[in-house]
Amino acid sequence: MKNLSKLIGSCLLLAAGSIQGSTIFWGTPQNSDLLDPAFAHLHLVNSQGVLLDGSYSFELGTFAPGFTPDATNLDQWELNWIIFDKAVAGNGWNPGNQEVAGTVDHTPTSGSSSPSATPAGVYPQGAPAYLWVYNTKNMIVSPEWALLQDVDNGSNIYGAWEFPDPADTGGSFDWQVRDVDTPIFGGVNGVRGAGDFAVAPAQFAVQTAAVPEPGSALLMGLGSLLVLRRRRA
Repeated sequence: MKNLSKLIGSCLLLAAGSIQGSTIFWGTPQNSDLLDPAFAHLHLVNSQGVLLDGSYSFELGTFAPGFTPDATNLDQWELNWIIFDKAVAGNGWNPGNQEVAGTVDHTPTSGSSSPSATPAGVYPQGAPAYLWVYNTKNMIVSPEWALLQDVDNGSNIYGAWEFPDPADTGGSFDWQVRDVDTPIFGGVNGVRGAGDFAVAPAQFAVQTAAVPEPGSALLMGLGSLLVLRRRRA
């Protein structure tokens, strides 16, 4: 009977190991001294240049296949967004020292071990990972957003921001904001993308931008389409 119990226990351990998959560590470096200008490049700020507070969330994820997020389709982001993991104040996000630290498993079925993940979400090998920083997703209450992507993986100090091979069980990957180079909206590592910024600090790790009202976003999109049509003509 004891041998049978040991055998069952061993099988359960093996099964648990196979479910774990590879581990992804993600986030931002700790800001040692918020008042020291030498650490300004580590600041996480909003469009006013103010340090992000506990109202902000950080979501790691990807978008539905075929959807490309940009400033012209802001109102469609949430519909197509697939959450892989999330950090909030007190759970992965420490506003006091401006640090985000998350740990999540990419399972052998290309899923996520995070309780915050989109139910039945799938994150296939090679799919790009994005970081969405926001204080609210409600577009009618003047939200602040940043959507960031690591495009040039060849220059990374840490791991490439692409979902790994699901068969790579037991491996680990380090996704740090330091490697992110493309701000689709907002800013990252001193570079700004689309969005409205009232204050433009020279150095920062992440800067959120003010999201225009839905009507303004639509006009922005129509303006971009008109420019494209004129170019084609």
